Amino acid sequence: LIFRFREWGRNMMVRVQPGTEANTLEEIEKVYKQFHPRYDFEARFLNDDYNALYDSEDKVAQLSNYMAAIAILVSCLGLFGLAAFTAERKTKEIGIRKVLGASRIAIMRILSGSFSSTLVVAIVLSIPLGYFLTEAWLQNFAYSIDLSWWMFALAGFLSLFIALFTVSFQTLKAANVNPGECRRHE
Repeated sequence: LIFRFREWGRNMMVRVQPGTEANTLEEIEKVYKQFHPRYDFEARFLNDDYNALYDSEDKVAQLSNYMAAIAILVSCLGLFGLAAFTAERKTKEIGIRKVLGASRIAIMRILSGSFSSTLVVAIVLSIPLGYFLTEAWLQNFAYSIDLSWWMFALAGFLSLFIALFTVSFQTLKAANVNPGECRRHE
């Protein structure tokens, strides 16, 4: 099946039966050379042309993934340092709480509570902003996905998990410290 766009144009669209592409292209080239001997035959597949339209989006997606990984790594390092600083600053309080019978879980909850509450506030503020920005970006495409609440809930849960995992090393270390060691550092 051949479609010709213009009577005077050289561009044609040909539907090829799957599996016969190579033979069909050879035959089309022979016919093309008969009618247009001065011009080179250039065959392209329409799905390749459509895929080329999204090359820039693919590159942006790859770059975004790399930048997101770097941002997560840097933020985890900063959060780890902040947790270490907070645990060091609260050494006396941790020692007193341990002497008074506080469990490791209670001490870990105290140390990670400020981080998790700040992160929950950040997640709650960023979800609407992320939704509206993503919705506006998706309007540029003829076909796009529908955004669901679970996508944003999963992102929030993962960020909370990563932050608590990062802080847990320092909080566990601080919760396991001997109360006598806390007094010696002063």
